[in-house]
Amino acid sequence: MSISTTRGDRGSTQVGSGRVSKSCPEVEALGVLDECGAAIGLARALAPRHATRVREGGERLQRALFAVSAGIGAPPGFEEKIPEGFVDRLTAEVRELEGREGMLSGWALPGEHVGGAAFDVARTACRRAERVLVRLHEATGTPGPEALALINRMSDVLWLYGRLLELESGAPNALSAPDGNPDR
Repeated sequence: MSISTTRGDRGSTQVGSGRVSKSCPEVEALGVLDECGAAIGLARALAPRHATRVREGGERLQRALFAVSAGIGAPPGFEEKIPEGFVDRLTAEVRELEGREGMLSGWALPGEHVGGAAFDVARTACRRAERVLVRLHEATGTPGPEALALINRMSDVLWLYGRLLELESGAPNALSAPDGNPDR
């Protein structure tokens, strides 16, 4: 078996509901979810080995993306299988991370820590996926509200993982310079 079937050479691909154009909204949604998962994978790979919370948390987020993807372009009647209570657990994680001393000292300027910056890139990929999924939901009703909530919460968690890596490494992350001058 080969991954290169050549069946897509003319701009179509197979999804659960049949053969569709690679420009259709479902394929676009699947593509941005794939980008988001790859960006999270890169962020996990760049996180220090001792940063098990963000590495394991990132993996859980990647696996949840597969559940959302499974519900897009699937045969009629198929629903995504987001783990029970997953969005609530992400919300609780957001609250716990926000409560850590020094986590919310202001908006962060990406780039002071390679792992933190990678999680910022993953967050922007997640936000792009959210915009595409909302458009798809408005047009077709798919994905469902649980998937939309998951993607929204996921971007929050990704941002906080970046801040956590910076905080734990002692890297500065304030948007403005220590003297308040934005030109530095």
